[in-house]
Amino acid sequence: MSFLNLNRWKTTDCERLWQWANDPLTRKMSFQQVVIPWQEHVQWFNQKISDPYCVGYIAKRNSEYVGQIRFEIQEDTALIDYTVAPLFRGKGNGVLILKEGTRDFLKLNALKRVKGYVKKKNISSIKCFEKSGFTRVAEKKNALVFEFM
Repeated sequence: MSFLNLNRWKTTDCERLWQWANDPLTRKMSFQQVVIPWQEHVQWFNQKISDPYCVGYIAKRNSEYVGQIRFEIQEDTALIDYTVAPLFRGKGNGVLILKEGTRDFLKLNALKRVKGYVKKKNISSIKCFEKSGFTRVAEKKNALVFEFM
């Protein structure tokens, strides 16, 4: 039984996603570490929410917003991005978001491959991918590549 509720992004999620994206630990573990200005985020969000090749979900657990997951479709693969809300880290939410988000996405799409890139020093995210059924398929200079097939 799932304890996670996933809903497609809505315009009302814009500010929440911006706050999570600019959390200091989120920025530190991101490939691009610069703080994201509000106007830049709004423009990005509006483009993503209307892009047919982008699927974003907000994750709620027990009526609390615990994170987000986004799939960017590129040919036969979806690139994955996820965030666990700062107050809900270290409680198993990353694994749930990855597992259930990937499952729901693949149910609705003909794709068979989902890929994620994780900074080598982001041990928590590496563990989440491993516990969520992803396989490490490559190692880059500063990242590990995981796939779910």
